[in-house]
Amino acid sequence: MAKRTHRGNLQAIIVSVIVAIFLWFFVVTDVVYFYDIDVPLKVIGLTENKALVKPIPETVKMRFRGKGQVLIWAYFTMPMSESSVFLDVSKVHRLQEYQLNTYFEQHPDLLVLPRDFDLDFINVVSPETVWVHLEERVTRKIAVAPQVDIQAAPGYMIVGGMRYSPDSIEVTGAETLVEQIRVLKTAPLALTDVVNDIFMDLPVKLETHQPLSYSDNKIHVTADVQSIGMRQIENIPVQIINVPAGLRPVAIPDHINLTIEGGQDILLTLGRENFRVTFDFEARWLPDVRRYAPEIETPHGVQRISSVYPEKVEIVLRQ
Repeated sequence: MAKRTHRGNLQAIIVSVIVAIFLWFFVVTDVVYFYDIDVPLKVIGLTENKALVKPIPETVKMRFRGKGQVLIWAYFTMPMSESSVFLDVSKVHRLQEYQLNTYFEQHPDLLVLPRDFDLDFINVVSPETVWVHLEERVTRKIAVAPQVDIQAAPGYMIVGGMRYSPDSIEVTGAETLVEQIRVLKTAPLALTDVVNDIFMDLPVKLETHQPLSYSDNKIHVTADVQSIGMRQIENIPVQIINVPAGLRPVAIPDHINLTIEGGQDILLTLGRENFRVTFDFEARWLPDVRRYAPEIETPHGVQRISSVYPEKVEIVLRQ
């Protein structure tokens, strides 16, 4: 019986405390208070040919008066509501100062709060002044400089080099700000011992502290990584170019063979028609020299020429 009485007394005490807390909260929150709340600040009236030179504050600290329960409700729900204060810059030509307390007294309709917020606006706490600086809006294509260092594993190669898309990004904003941007860099990327093709997005470092907009915030990086193979290409004709009128030079032999190394997949697609072997007669021929190493142009995917046979050809003048 004593245990039941003790338990009943404990429950009564807990209920009394809870009721007391609710009564205290009701009394306290029914009192009128002054409270500072951060309200988003937005610009309206900005024409298509104008842009901000300097960013404006994202929020304004404003003092309100209201009952405690309303202020608590506003504190928790205002960030999720459409509450905002607006600066109308439609009449600004270049530079204008806004005294916010005076401005919102003259334009109370530009302070937008939910209807259920029974609050009285008292004054702007900070910032008290906002400067709006406008310039002509321009758009420029700015080159992207990738900070990329990718090394293939031994026995592999990157065919055709690294590829980036896009190679430039459109930047829009005030002319002074856009003209200061010479190049956009990416986040650094370093990979070693790569054996697989690369397909990835790389973020671009943007001037986020400036009122600028960008057509993209990343570039796509690709690389064709292939194992290194070897192949022989035979009977590639030697072409003699830039021959003066009246001369008939011939190459002996008039065909050469190459052993090439490069990306295995690429090598399988190559034939002699993909190579150009030339001798520039006008630039290189000398009367007392008969044998010359021809110039060889190779397609992409060929890492190096490991052998040429013959290494030199004889240039003979025919009548």
